[in-house]
Amino acid sequence: MPNSLSKKSFQFLAELAKHTSDKDWFEGHKTEYKKYIYDPLYELAERLGPVMLALDTGFEVTPRKVISRIYKDTRFSHDRALYKSNMWLTFKRPDKAWHDAPCFFFEILPDGYRYGMGFYQATSATMNGIRRVIAEKPQEFLRLMAKPLKIYEVHGELYKKPPKNELPAAVNELILRRNFCLICWRQPAALPLDDLMGELVPHYECLRELYLYLIRAKARIAEGR
Repeated sequence: MPNSLSKKSFQFLAELAKHTSDKDWFEGHKTEYKKYIYDPLYELAERLGPVMLALDTGFEVTPRKVISRIYKDTRFSHDRALYKSNMWLTFKRPDKAWHDAPCFFFEILPDGYRYGMGFYQATSATMNGIRRVIAEKPQEFLRLMAKPLKIYEVHGELYKKPPKNELPAAVNELILRRNFCLICWRQPAALPLDDLMGELVPHYECLRELYLYLIRAKARIAEGR
């Protein structure tokens, strides 16, 4: 099994991006897809499994369940592309509403790779609830964000008309969003898995306290507190 994502991994995704609706092209390049994308991601998922369980024992870490599918679901989309030009790993609790809870991810795209933690598609009820929890002790949230902000950037759609709140301006700049996610972007490069693990493990662990804070906040919201 290969032990690296390589420049050929990014090159393959860049070529795939030109042929996302071409079944013949993909069928003719399946060997490259497996060699440069799927197999390295599978091994990365295997290596990360124990690390993620140390962060949350409730995470699903089975590699085949962690790795995204290359095939697009076109049933409910006007986009008729058959394939994705990006692939990712998602470490989350096995819940039907996982998109409304924080999770960790790693993603490879034609123009680089990124990783981080946050909500895939939080509901307004969740985001409003999290802001209510933060409002009780806003300095605690800022403390939890201090280390991650040295590595990650905050992402999430901003409100056109922000909801009223009493949070300090420094907190609002981070959390007054329809969604909330911390992302670290990197340029394309050869990525031996040993080196990649050396990058990901401490950077994921840096998010541990914040992740557990968000999980506790979600539990309070579910209980109506």
